[in-house]
Amino acid sequence: MKWNKLNSLYTEEEQLAGGLADGKTLADIAGKHGRPIAHIQSQYKQGMPVEREHTDDKEKASEIVRDHLCEDPDYYTKLREMESSNKSEKSEE
Repeated sequence: MKWNKLNSLYTEEEQLAGGLADGKTLADIAGKHGRPIAHIQSQYKQGMPVEREHTDDKEKASEIVRDHLCEDPDYYTKLREMESSNKSEKSEE
C-alpha cells in the first residue's frame, strides 16, 4: 500500500474481496461524492484508528475504511458524533 503523488491511496491487491471500494482510490471516492480529496483524507485518517481496533492488519483496516467512505463520505464524523451522543446520554442516567 502506497501514497502516490496525487495523495490517492492505492493498493496492488485487495485483502477483502467484494467491498464497495474494491479498486478505488481515495481520489475515486472523493469524485464519487463530489467532495474535496482533503475531506476524504481527513475521514480516512479518522477511520484508521477506529478500524485498527478490529484488526491488526493495516491493509484490511484500510479497505474497511475505504468501503465505509465509499458508502458515506462523512462516515467517521457521524460515528464520532453518535458515540459522543451515547456517552452523554449515559452520563445523564
